[in-house]
Amino acid sequence: MDSFMGSGHMASPKELPVAEDGIATAWTAEVKEKGLLHASMAVAIYKAIGPRICITLLLCSWAAAFLEFVGMVLALDFVLSSLEDAKLAGPAAGGLVPAVKVIGLLFVLPVLYRCLSVVVTMLDAQCVRLVTTGLCSLLYEKALRLPAGAAYHLDGAVGEENSGRRLTKMLSAGVAQEWPQVFRTIALFSAAPFVAAALVVVLVKHLGLPALAGSLYMVPAVVMATLAVRWALCYRNQYQRNQNSRLRGLAELLSKRKALQALGWEAVFHHRIQESRQGELFANQAYSVAVGVLVANLHAITWLVAVGSLTVSALVRHDLDGRNVWVVLQIVSSLQTCANLAMSGLRRAMCLPASLARIECFLKQPEKPADVLRRPGIRDGDPLIRISGSFAFEEGGPAVLHKLDLSLHSGEMVAVIGGTGSGKSALLLTLLGELFPCGLAFVSAPSDSAYCAESPWLFHGSLQQNILLLGPPSKNKRRYEEALAAASLLPEVANLPGGDEALIDNLNLSVSQRAKLVLARTAYGNAQVEKATDVMLIDDILGALPPEEAQEVLEKLLSAPHVNGRTRLVVMSQPSADLLQLFDRVLVLRDGHVIANGPPSDVMAGSLWQCTRESPRNSDLEGTLPSEIKVPKSGNLGEICPAISGEPNSEAKEAEVAPEALPYRSLSVLGRALLGNFQQEKASCRAAAGALLVTEDDELSNWEVLLIWIRAGGWCNLSLALFLLLLQRATQLWQMLTLAWWGDSAMTSGCNHRAFAASMFFIVALNCKLMVGAEWASSRFARAAAEDFHDRALHATLQTPWYRFGAKHDEALDKMSVDLAQVDSAMMSLLLTGCRSAAGTLLQQAYILSIAPLWVAVGVLLPLYICVGWFGFLYLQAAMTLLSHSKGLFSHAENLLDQTVPEHVSVRTNGASQMFCGRYSACTNSAGLVSFMLSAASKSWVCLRATFCLSIGATTCALHVLLSESFQHVGVGTLGLVVSFLFAFLTDFESSCDLLAQGGIVLGALRRMKLYIDECLLREQPPKLGVGVGRALTRRITLDSKDLVPLWLQSSQAADPIIAGLDGRPLLGSSEGGCALACLGERRFKDLAPGGAAFCTPESLCGHVDEEGAAEDFMLIAVNNVSFDAQAMASALVGASGRNHDSTKVVLELRHKSCVLGAGVQAHDLYAGYGNAGPAVLKGLKLNVPAARHVAVIGVPSSGKSTLLACLAGMLEPRAGQVLVAGQARSQLELQSLLGLVPQEPAIFEGTWRENIDLRGRCSDDEIWIALKAVGLDEHVSNRPTGLGDSLAQDGENLSGGQKQLLGLARLVLSRPPVLLIDGCTAGLDPMTCQIIELTLASCFHKSTVIAATSSKGSAMILGFQNFLQLKSGRADPS
Repeated sequence: MDSFMGSGHMASPKELPVAEDGIATAWTAEVKEKGLLHASMAVAIYKAIGPRICITLLLCSWAAAFLEFVGMVLALDFVLSSLEDAKLAGPAAGGLVPAVKVIGLLFVLPVLYRCLSVVVTMLDAQCVRLVTTGLCSLLYEKALRLPAGAAYHLDGAVGEENSGRRLTKMLSAGVAQEWPQVFRTIALFSAAPFVAAALVVVLVKHLGLPALAGSLYMVPAVVMATLAVRWALCYRNQYQRNQNSRLRGLAELLSKRKALQALGWEAVFHHRIQESRQGELFANQAYSVAVGVLVANLHAITWLVAVGSLTVSALVRHDLDGRNVWVVLQIVSSLQTCANLAMSGLRRAMCLPASLARIECFLKQPEKPADVLRRPGIRDGDPLIRISGSFAFEEGGPAVLHKLDLSLHSGEMVAVIGGTGSGKSALLLTLLGELFPCGLAFVSAPSDSAYCAESPWLFHGSLQQNILLLGPPSKNKRRYEEALAAASLLPEVANLPGGDEALIDNLNLSVSQRAKLVLARTAYGNAQVEKATDVMLIDDILGALPPEEAQEVLEKLLSAPHVNGRTRLVVMSQPSADLLQLFDRVLVLRDGHVIANGPPSDVMAGSLWQCTRESPRNSDLEGTLPSEIKVPKSGNLGEICPAISGEPNSEAKEAEVAPEALPYRSLSVLGRALLGNFQQEKASCRAAAGALLVTEDDELSNWEVLLIWIRAGGWCNLSLALFLLLLQRATQLWQMLTLAWWGDSAMTSGCNHRAFAASMFFIVALNCKLMVGAEWASSRFARAAAEDFHDRALHATLQTPWYRFGAKHDEALDKMSVDLAQVDSAMMSLLLTGCRSAAGTLLQQAYILSIAPLWVAVGVLLPLYICVGWFGFLYLQAAMTLLSHSKGLFSHAENLLDQTVPEHVSVRTNGASQMFCGRYSACTNSAGLVSFMLSAASKSWVCLRATFCLSIGATTCALHVLLSESFQHVGVGTLGLVVSFLFAFLTDFESSCDLLAQGGIVLGALRRMKLYIDECLLREQPPKLGVGVGRALTRRITLDSKDLVPLWLQSSQAADPIIAGLDGRPLLGSSEGGCALACLGERRFKDLAPGGAAFCTPESLCGHVDEEGAAEDFMLIAVNNVSFDAQAMASALVGASGRNHDSTKVVLELRHKSCVLGAGVQAHDLYAGYGNAGPAVLKGLKLNVPAARHVAVIGVPSSGKSTLLACLAGMLEPRAGQVLVAGQARSQLELQSLLGLVPQEPAIFEGTWRENIDLRGRCSDDEIWIALKAVGLDEHVSNRPTGLGDSLAQDGENLSGGQKQLLGLARLVLSRPPVLLIDGCTAGLDPMTCQIIELTLASCFHKSTVIAATSSKGSAMILGFQNFLQLKSGRADPS
């Protein structure tokens, strides 16, 4: 497996599979011929396969179908006619000629058919391999060509936006699941109507006009089949919609667990997922029943046409030829098999067009602009870079950069600064040719620029491979080591296990190391060219680092010897004046316009420079500041120890890896010299966080897995399904035997044809009802099992601590999507089909053994059955081995897709697209070779030998009847039934081979689901604080003004307002220094609206207040957005009461009396870490933050800031010690109502602005606009086409980093928690956004306790903090 990823060899075009080139070439030709909008993927596939192969496959399929169905009917007719003639002639007539006929028709003909079937199978495998590998590679290449910053839409998902990675994975998985054996199935499906017509002709030949009369039943049957198909399609589409909805919610839940838990939104997502799941299971069950109706209808067609024809013939002619009956028996068997082929082809025909349409829709998505970059001038003095005009992310879309006119010369060093959303990153993308020019705009720049994105892109491999992008380092060793030195990576390389050849993972590197690694790649330049690139573009990758460290790294990089002379553009959010002096020029952007351009001294001296340091909304927000804000004195608040955990997306995740020094074997003399006097003093420590996905083992056998699944579905449900299934198969055998007995009786005088006909009609109707009943019972069992597995898996997922997911959430999503889909339907379908085939085969073969002579049964048939079973066992072993290899190869390709497609801009700008496409094609082509070609060869091998064995058995039985006196005792109809049963066994065996292969896949999915559930439940559980369930300490109650009793101000003094009802008794009075309203005496808040339902809901006070006096524990802190002003709240409440005509909503916000003006936070001897193993992160921490105090926790990466906030928020259970909020240890429910957390990476969901801010839908639009105004996003949202209804892309791809932070803060402005925790609030933000956050904290959270984690004291002071907890080397710094 490592040969595809680990080696530095890049696949050349000659090494790439022919299949991918065929599909890509055919699609390109189709687009050129018909245009992109009218191009057809079906036509492209036909051209890629070629007409010769298509015609050969079609002719062979038709020949095999006619030979199997029509040929066997005619052969059996001929054989039985010969036996009948021999029976009439007597034993003395001799049997050599009939014996030769029997051998030729019952042995040679089936083997000939099987040889044709082998040809069809291998041609199908070749075509499937060509198409699947070609389509997967084509989708991957398309994903790497998608434009930057766009969301993509597919047919059938109107209004739903998806990322390129998600769509590519979904479509590739669909290709791998839907295309196997599709060409063979469709070819046989095309032959099925003609084969059925030929069989009807044979029927008419034997029965005459009565056969046409019996065929009239096909008219109503076709109508019923059409209705059943429409019914099935309707429920299938409903199933797909519900599944997509569930997977979207599940993906958001898994990838944003920490943010959801902090916001208290886990329950909302859980409810949505369960609703979608119920709809999904209902639609799947209804689809199964509809398919059962369709199968029963097809079964009825074959039997009722045949039985009806026989009945009409008997009634018209008053007699019936016995030979016609057993010919009809074989025709029925052939028609039934033909109907099964038609059913299988119909299912593919229903699913395949939708799959092709989705693939076409994705391939027709807009791509990155082509041929945008012009070659720069070659004369001396010509600028190396020239930009002119406006540019947009989408062709014809709104411009994000306006009226640019920039010229940059070779060797210039330019700083690009500006506020959030000013267009800094867009400018770099324009230089890379990633944006669409508007009108006559153009870009003149080199096409091989080195680019460093804001988010570091790393893939699984060694450090050396990540820098060189898998290129060979031998020719550029000095350039490679200079790049390491320029990015300050030599110390880290020297201390990594294995040096620069050590395999890295994003979870094992700190933010600093990841940033340095990508900077080294940028300094090295394009690995595919001999010399370093002329242009370096760096997009604020160091914004998340402490300013001092970022400045040091950047200075060293820009002044490195081999970097000097290259044109460098660096985007910065928080540049210092000293750092800007290093640059030759400074560009200042605002709203996509260049507002300043010149030397640093000139730009910083101008007024426009100050605009980037101040918020344009300063005047708007100053009016909302309270008149007096007391700033507490600074002080040392506690002690924190080093963070050494593997927590993702946190400071603990940023732990530096410092193993013992290893020999610098991979560094040359230059590298060792550059290390100089570097000394490493840190102790070696590695995070102990385990991966979510466990490797598959052999602890559970297939039988144990199957038993677990049966228990989940219920023994009673399974018993009912199996009982109906066995009863149905027994009834079907009864049908066949009754028809055979009818044939035997027809050869004698006095046969009661009416009785036989009535019996046949009754049995056929009963069998159809049992078919539908068995399908319903099976779907009922499957639904119970699927529901149990999903509930257990979802429960286990929610029980898994949030820090266990990290970058593994995609693997967990695979368990809940791909594997769960197997549990939903495939498992039951396979079990149902397997049990039906096994029961039918056992009953039929048992009947054959019961009537066969002893020497035939023991000496011939039983050994043949054993041989067939042995061949099946060998095939199972081979199929499982091939399945394991193909799954590993497909998984390898998926991993490559996950690592590259999300960062497609970085991949193509670093010149790695062709290389990764070659590797992806190699993976998929190898997987296709194993999965399709070798599997088809194994199946052909075993089926050919099974055909040989069963042909011997059928020939032996016929020869025994012919050459012995048995024909005097065995009816010809019975012999025909025996031969039919033997060849039906062959068809069932071929189906069983497919079931065995698919069963291995399904059992593997079940095993992975079970191991996943057990692994999640065995891991340590999320916080259980051991203080009871508790109750929410903040409340939001919405009343109708009509429900309010008439109120009046009994005392209107500003210092002490009192509200009373009509009875004159005081109801509410001022409290907490005029900041809140509290109940007076024995009055309750429910007295405000005694008849209203708002106080009777579970979320109201009455839902938790049963004890006398408990209601006074809460105080009113806001009325309709008027907050912390008793006089204003009293006036608003009195003004809203007594309105009987113009009803309005009245929103009341209440807090517990312990946290009205914020809540104190204390930590006593706190020890905490991630997981039960590994070192502690916090050791003996003592912390005391008074209520309403604003405190900044300062420290470098890996100091434990995020770990502290997680403990305070109740998201990480301490190993020892205690956290007190408002003086008490709180339950999880209480903490969720008391605290609000803004994580380092705010969670942005696919949906509207309204849903992202208020997921529960509790707040009005006016309240949301107030929250947006408080964080300065109201203008941006109001300028969107649909305002709050405008959609946000996945992970906020259409938002800047600052806008994401402000949106996360707006959520908490809406809820106003007593305690606000902010993790990494200034990381990567520009000064203007920092000022907006400062004003928001001062105006909206002046009555809340605020604890913020920042990287430096300067960053904290920008936000107005004057109380600091300084951390250094993991411990509190007393200075």
